[in-house]
Amino acid sequence: MPDLLPFVHLLASFIFLGTSVFMALLLPSAATGAADAVSRRSRYVVLLKVYGPLSIGSLGVVLITGAYQVTSYKQTLGSNYFELLGAALAWKLTMAFLVIMLATWVAIGMGLRMVRAEQGGLPVTDPALDKLLMRISVGLWMTIIATAYTLWVSLRMTAVPH
Repeated sequence: MPDLLPFVHLLASFIFLGTSVFMALLLPSAATGAADAVSRRSRYVVLLKVYGPLSIGSLGVVLITGAYQVTSYKQTLGSNYFELLGAALAWKLTMAFLVIMLATWVAIGMGLRMVRAEQGGLPVTDPALDKLLMRISVGLWMTIIATAYTLWVSLRMTAVPH
């Protein structure tokens, strides 16, 4: 099972990154041709209902598999753990925390808000919807950049003996 964890960890990371890139690229054109703000919002909500659970779920898998691997590395390396991995791991964990915060802001802070407004039939105007979509788009691109950088830092970490 421990040999499978790095694969699951990377797979979940790439699922998260892929869905975020897909969402960032699809969002601007998702409501092309919609008659008004309410129908535009309905089209965005279809995407957000899939993106939110998928992104947060895949990040949960990344977090759990990563924590398990760190625990086994601590056990394997003993007192050399901090010397060999301390600085690199601290940077990776800082970036991972940033990714989780950004993803939560996009999926729950803004995306879920739009879904709930749609479900509740709340009124929406074009300027308000455009403003929210701009924030979601900026949040997605910030998340994508932070995720790509975190993956880059991860790949540059020193190989750890098992």
